[in-house]
Amino acid sequence: MTDENTASTAGDDNNVATTANPATAGNGDQDFSALQNELEDTKNKLDDLTRISQHALADLQNFKKRSEEEKAKFIVFANSLLITELLPVLDNIDRAIVHLPEDPAAKEWANGIIAILKQLEETLKKQGLEKIVTENLPFDPNFHEAVMTRPGEKDLILQEMEKGYKIQDRVLRRSKVIVGNGESPAAPNLTTQSAAAGSPK
Repeated sequence: MTDENTASTAGDDNNVATTANPATAGNGDQDFSALQNELEDTKNKLDDLTRISQHALADLQNFKKRSEEEKAKFIVFANSLLITELLPVLDNIDRAIVHLPEDPAAKEWANGIIAILKQLEETLKKQGLEKIVTENLPFDPNFHEAVMTRPGEKDLILQEMEKGYKIQDRVLRRSKVIVGNGESPAAPNLTTQSAAAGSPK
């Protein structure tokens, strides 16, 4: 009787163990699946945060670049206003050099004027000032102002009357020039010259 009860109890224990193991395995699968889902959600959130941070960094870099460009433009604008006021000074020094006296006693004074002009030009050049080139170039109303025309190749700059200047793409003052009108220069009158040469003194 005792053996039968013992066997029965053992059989019941085996049944309990058999029925308990599948339940435990099922819970483990559910926990692992939940962890996978949580990990996937975390990864997606991390990807979103990474994209947001990259966009924010790109916006910050663009803002910094725009700020630097605007600052540079403001500096150019401010320099332009000041340098424009100095252009007549350059003109006057140029005129003074053209009319320097030939007296040897004034040579030292003349050299001083030339040195001042070069120093001023170098200082303004460092601030971005450039002369507008005119020699043997086609007339361009964006950079040149025609003060008169004369016989010569049409629309070709024949002579510069006043220097023009610019800073980067900003024109401070257009060059004043003489432009060819397309007419051929008048040939010398040989008959008149011969008559003048043969006339009695």
